[in-house]
Amino acid sequence: MKKIVYKWFWSWHLEKEEQWLNDMSKQGWQLENVSLFKYTFKKDSQNEYLYRIEMLDTALKDNDRQEYIELVEETGAQKIANLGSWIYFRKKAELGDFNLFSDIDSVIKHLDRISILMAIFIPCTVLSFVNLLVINKNTIKVLNIEIAINIFIIVQLIIGGLLIFGLYQIFNKKKKLEKERQLHE
Repeated sequence: MKKIVYKWFWSWHLEKEEQWLNDMSKQGWQLENVSLFKYTFKKDSQNEYLYRIEMLDTALKDNDRQEYIELVEETGAQKIANLGSWIYFRKKAELGDFNLFSDIDSVIKHLDRISILMAIFIPCTVLSFVNLLVINKNTIKVLNIEIAINIFIIVQLIIGGLLIFGLYQIFNKKKKLEKERQLHE
């Protein structure tokens, strides 16, 4: 039996997404595939998995990317799906704990990769917003798209605000990890 769930997670809510996938696994629903907002599960109560997600470096070449995936799979994990640079892994829960990051520094590097991706979208959102503000008012009235433009401006402001909020969340996670690293040194 299969189950499709449509769900949205922000990139700064990585732990929440992993927790949700792990909870689904405990209920007997094992992840089969991921696409934009869409998770496909298969009913399998005999196996329980631990799920982990990682955003790989976008600069990695295909060979390096494949080598990394094979390295993770050598630990007994399995690549389930990828969504752009995001890779979804699982490992049978009976094999013990499953972490993709060996230390605090590797977690911080991962958060940096996510931050860079998000930071790229902020200037795009700002440029789009400014572009809409600069559009000739006569053109808007002639094309009768004033309401649509206003809605789009509001959407751009919301997206920009969410991206900035997400970067702030990641920044705070990094600060906590850096403090924790100092305590262990």
